Amino acid sequence: MISDLMDIKTWLQALASGRLLSPEMHQEQLDFASPNTSSYGLGVMNGGMFIGHSGEITGYNSSAYTQAGGNGATIIVFINRYPSRIEGAADQFTSEIIKVIRDLIQQ
Repeated sequence: MISDLMDIKTWLQALASGRLLSPEMHQEQLDFASPNTSSYGLGVMNGGMFIGHSGEITGYNSSAYTQAGGNGATIIVFINRYPSRIEGAADQFTSEIIKVIRDLIQQ
């Protein structure tokens, strides 16, 4: 699959708003109760006030999250990281950005 930042943003907003699935399936998708974790649903990860997904293949790491409901901030990080000793670098950047946003909202 080939996509760019705008493709990922479109997918995230559709995911968060529930437009990809029936309301019942979307609710089940967001039931973050997969075995051995409370942060993974059906193809979607729970990032607190954000939902999305991350992944990597050799040489690349990505993280893409948006606020639930599809009307808030969207964070997309693509990293070319080969060779690198940093595992999950995109996730680390995303976590720090989410902390800043959360702190701003709580002020």
